[in-house]
Amino acid sequence: ERAHSAAGGADIQCQRPCPHMLPLRLGLAKLARRQRNFRLARRLLDRCVPGAAAAAAPVPLRWAIERAAYEQVLLLHAEGDVRGACDALWEQARAAIRVGAGDQASGGLGLTRAKVLLKFASWLPSEGRMLAPGTASQVSRWARAAREESGSASGADEPANERHGTAAATLEQLREACLGAAVACCPRNATVKLRWANWCHQAAFSAGTSAPASAVRVAAAASFDYLALAAADRSVDATIVVPLRLLRLLVRHGSEELGEEFLREFGEQLARSPPLAWSAVVPQLLARLPHPDRRVRHHVQALLLAVGRAAPETLLYPLLSRQADAAGEADGEKAEDASRAGCEEGGEGDDAVAEASRATPAEAASPPSASPPLADDAEVAGAAEAGVEAAATGASGRAELLWLRRAMGAAFPELVAQLGSFIGELHRLTLLWEERLLPALHALQADAEARVARLRDEEARVAANEHLSPEDKGRLLAERSAVIMAPVRTDLAALLRTVSGRAATPHEAAFQRGPGRSLRDAVAAFGDAIRRGEYATSWTPLAAAQREIAAFAKQSVPHLPHLSPRLADLSGSRIPMPGLAPDSTGQQLPAPEGASRDGGGGGGG
Repeated sequence: ERAHSAAGGADIQCQRPCPHMLPLRLGLAKLARRQRNFRLARRLLDRCVPGAAAAAAPVPLRWAIERAAYEQVLLLHAEGDVRGACDALWEQARAAIRVGAGDQASGGLGLTRAKVLLKFASWLPSEGRMLAPGTASQVSRWARAAREESGSASGADEPANERHGTAAATLEQLREACLGAAVACCPRNATVKLRWANWCHQAAFSAGTSAPASAVRVAAAASFDYLALAAADRSVDATIVVPLRLLRLLVRHGSEELGEEFLREFGEQLARSPPLAWSAVVPQLLARLPHPDRRVRHHVQALLLAVGRAAPETLLYPLLSRQADAAGEADGEKAEDASRAGCEEGGEGDDAVAEASRATPAEAASPPSASPPLADDAEVAGAAEAGVEAAATGASGRAELLWLRRAMGAAFPELVAQLGSFIGELHRLTLLWEERLLPALHALQADAEARVARLRDEEARVAANEHLSPEDKGRLLAERSAVIMAPVRTDLAALLRTVSGRAATPHEAAFQRGPGRSLRDAVAAFGDAIRRGEYATSWTPLAAAQREIAAFAKQSVPHLPHLSPRLADLSGSRIPMPGLAPDSTGQQLPAPEGASRDGGGGGGG
């Protein structure tokens, strides 16, 4: 400042402030205001504003001068002069609305004006708050002035507010004018576009779930614009509210309700949206796969495929986990149905136990097979269309999950195979056989004791019946025993099936040689005791097996090669760490064959 004063022969507070000191003064004034040092903030701001008007200042200084005026407004508000701050901020906002998109200002000046408009819109009372006496007329004057100043200079597709004659409608009109002008002043700023998108969505659905197609179209377009800007800026503050909002629009209104034109525009915008913007809502997208509407399924599948091609680990982790859970549930249902059928048919349960002993491991535990490489985007599109058609017959989403699994396996065969094996081994380590059996056997013991008490009552009631012959009594008791104990034998056969397949690890092989063999003999002894009517001692063999399993579980935790040799030998894989981008771990995922790395714009669905 001394050098500037000596060279120019002018005082610091003259009409030409030092351009190099303005950003520093503004930053210090802002810091002083936040520290409630209002005198220092006022002194610094007074030296930033020249005597001449801001319009006459050079273009490089104009943004700093307007920013200094904005900081003075914030200082008034911090000092408690709310009315004066609102009046001063309105004058700045009115000038920004008047200029609108007609001023080819620099980025800093446009951003400053957008901040002024956003701040004024946030200071306006919300619709649910009562206006102070005298404020309603002032807001009405502001709204009339805003309509006069804006004219056609807003440059944004603003949804028309058809409500007139109320204070709430006047507030919304003024807020609409401010936010639309902010978009015109700074059209490439993600924060400004987010505020505009939030207002558009609120205005479209303020009357309830039903909204006109034009308002919904504007709200969707603003939301898609925000997704594109946030992805271009790689903003760490990108919110997941916008993708969730768009997904809700698709799910609730993705039908004939809003017309063919809206559906076509929404689909085009969805295909052009950056895939990584949807990576945070992949679980919600997977949950919408079994949607009854074909168009919704089409868009959701295309979007998931685009996300998977842009960031494979984002989709593959939840996808393969869901598929493994669905396969386990299906195998459990099949095993339970087969065991129950065997018990009801034979009345003994021996066939079910024998079948469980010969069971093979579930397909979910084995690594998924690699699919043939993907030829081009046309083949992906054909597979997607086939997946959509196949999904029409599925109600649980298993068909859609299988289609996505095949599509990702065709694009990333090595990664899908390694990650499928990795997730399967993690499932194996999460709950070992002994940890799964102990609580299940304890629950079955309580159920079996209650059913044995019922059998004793039935035995006493049948023995007291003098009209039955001994042969009839024996046949009747055998039938009642088979019916009452069938659920217990079914559950025991299902547990035995879990540990009777081919052992995949040394730990499982050791379990089969010890507690597994005892459990198999105990289940057979339990069935024999029930068949002979020895209800009091029927659970004794299973209790001994429980103690042996508990002792096996209390042993020292074995090393990883004993629990999962695959994980112990895993090295040099393409599996990314969950929650981290591939480049942050030094790993480079290959692009899908025949497809671009940017996800193809959501194509292929």
